Amino acid sequence: MAEIACNDVIFSDIKAIFFDKDGTLEDSRLFLQELAQERVNQIAISMPQIADSLLIALGVTDNGLDPKGLMAVGSREENELAAAAYIASSGCGWFAAKELAHRAFDKVANKVMPNRKSSPMFPGSLEVLKSLAATNLKLGIISADSTVGIKTFVEREQINSYFQLLLGSDRILSKPSPLLYLKACQMLNVQPYNTLMVGDSLGDILMAQQANARGTIGISWDNPTAKHLDSATVIIDNLDVIKVF
Repeated sequence: MAEIACNDVIFSDIKAIFFDKDGTLEDSRLFLQELAQERVNQIAISMPQIADSLLIALGVTDNGLDPKGLMAVGSREENELAAAAYIASSGCGWFAAKELAHRAFDKVANKVMPNRKSSPMFPGSLEVLKSLAATNLKLGIISADSTVGIKTFVEREQINSYFQLLLGSDRILSKPSPLLYLKACQMLNVQPYNTLMVGDSLGDILMAQQANARGTIGISWDNPTAKHLDSATVIIDNLDVIKVF
């Protein structure tokens, strides 16, 4: 077990640390904005009247990506369902709306892909992962992205050797369900009270707290307000303040 220090907060008896991906390890804001815009563009071919409001509903505004918004924190399934609801609100039947949203999301999935330009690792993240992996701590990623999406990220960045667990969301388990966190703990054979969760969203914090994790570390990066992280045990603005003893 290890002691983890974050600013003036000390977490004792830690066996594993789980990280969120988007917004925590990966600066995917540009990619997610592009993805949302292309999804809306595809839907707008059939339903142009909902384009602007749908983009806002997905969490993309003139100021960029809302860190609390659906694109930033939700799974593909959640975003697709929200899009279908907007389509249905314009008079389209529900099953037809779901089919339209699904076709649009599928088409864009093969067109807009993350890369090191649109989704780079946050500065300093690699050094932190190397430091933590050099100990006897187990490391994992729990994301609203699919497990395939997580694997693509870690392989692209050549950091897969640092992690013992890559767990994405699906139609059954997604954030903030504590069952997703408990599944991760079970897969690593650790108890929740010996783990920490590092994430940039309220969903990360709630998921870990409801699973009785030892603590939650909210990462705000360049968001000085980050009021949505107030319930975290500690809020940091850079991963390199995480120290292991």
